[in-house]
Amino acid sequence: MNIAKEVIGYKTREHKQSWMTDEILSLMDERRKFKTQRNQENYRKIPKQIRTKIRIANNECFNLHKKLKEVAGIYRKRNFATITNENNEIESHEKQFGKIISETYSRMKELLTA
Repeated sequence: MNIAKEVIGYKTREHKQSWMTDEILSLMDERRKFKTQRNQENYRKIPKQIRTKIRIANNECFNLHKKLKEVAGIYRKRNFATITNENNEIESHEKQFGKIISETYSRMKELLTA
């Protein structure tokens, strides 16, 4: 049996997610060992560590893909249009938005009909 293990070896675990690290997988194995040993104290501590490591790895992977898309020109940040009044000052009051939009619409209509 030992010869077969040496020659063939063990099948390594594959990452199901791209952000899954070997450290997270080893923590999961450790948790499984504590479960079989009926060591409740350590078994309850490890899931918190696993969750935090998963969150960190997932965020790093997400930010990496976001930066890659930004560099490649695929991802564009959303630019929100600002509404300015006649003096080119940015309006922040919602009540003024309707007035400014109707004035702009009427000016555009005049330009198109002229």
